[in-house]
Amino acid sequence: IKLDDVSFKNIDEFYPHLKDLELLSRGMTSISSHSLKYFSSLESIKIQQTSIRSLPESLLSNLTNLRRISLFWNRKLTYLAENMFERNIRLEKIFINKHPRLQDIPERLFNGLEDLMDLDLGSNAFSEIQTELFRIGRKSGECYLKVFRMMRDSCGTTCHRSLPRLLLEPCKNLLSYIITD
Repeated sequence: IKLDDVSFKNIDEFYPHLKDLELLSRGMTSISSHSLKYFSSLESIKIQQTSIRSLPESLLSNLTNLRRISLFWNRKLTYLAENMFERNIRLEKIFINKHPRLQDIPERLFNGLEDLMDLDLGSNAFSEIQTELFRIGRKSGECYLKVFRMMRDSCGTTCHRSLPRLLLEPCKNLLSYIITD
């Protein structure tokens, strides 16, 4: 399927209750900001093993029922937009894993995600993780994260695993903290 503005135009007519979508293609080099606009019922999306360099800021804006997102082994991904999850306030699980060229995680990426309970930031090439990552944009000032993972298993010597001491301080409900170097 070609992922352009009209590829999925009538998809909701054929699959009005579609809950899960997986985009898997090593040949995929880009995705339009309108590619997913007809998937408003989605609860889970996986974008895996592509050659995409960046994801449009508004790619997920129509997916207001989204609960889970997995970005895995998009080997050329270098950039995530700061407001990428802005309209996905129901997100509970986010997996951003195994991106050897992804060096920065925007400080405001998780703003307003009050339901976020499970976060995996493993195997990326982050040069720095901001202390304020879980403090900014919280209505209650509290972080409800229960599981946090950050593993280094295949990103080589470019990985930075020195986490700020106070990074998870607002996450009082944390049950599992897994970090490997």
